[in-house]
Amino acid sequence: MFAALACVLCLTLGCEDESATPAVDPIKDHPGKFIELTEANFDEKVLQAEGIVMVDFWNVTCQPCIEMAPWVAEISNEYDGRVVVGKLNTLKHVKTADNYRARTVPQIIFFKDGEPAKFKDIEGNEVDRLGYASKEEMTEVLDLLLARESA
Repeated sequence: MFAALACVLCLTLGCEDESATPAVDPIKDHPGKFIELTEANFDEKVLQAEGIVMVDFWNVTCQPCIEMAPWVAEISNEYDGRVVVGKLNTLKHVKTADNYRARTVPQIIFFKDGEPAKFKDIEGNEVDRLGYASKEEMTEVLDLLLARESA
């Protein structure tokens, strides 16, 4: 809980100094079959994509993001060929993060054929994203979206 609050405060106050980042690099330390998304390739890799794309909006100053990194990497390997998984660093790609109201991290947004995909959260609300989530919660949404696709 404290780590999530720290991330919110950091982004709210503009604490974007990556020089004080942890020694962990979620991209290099947890290799997977995900795409490193940027403002230059987001349109092609996500918005023009057919099928399901799971985008992990993260940054290196966010401890919950770092905690989720191995789960996202595992999902990218396990769902390879069925789902595209991308990671977008919100400190480096601010415009794209702002376009999807994803500056407060972590956020996982699910896209279907280039549009945010809606699903019901545990309270029955229709949403298109998860905040901090376990691997099981992320795969539950992916399985739901894949089942819809094949129905």
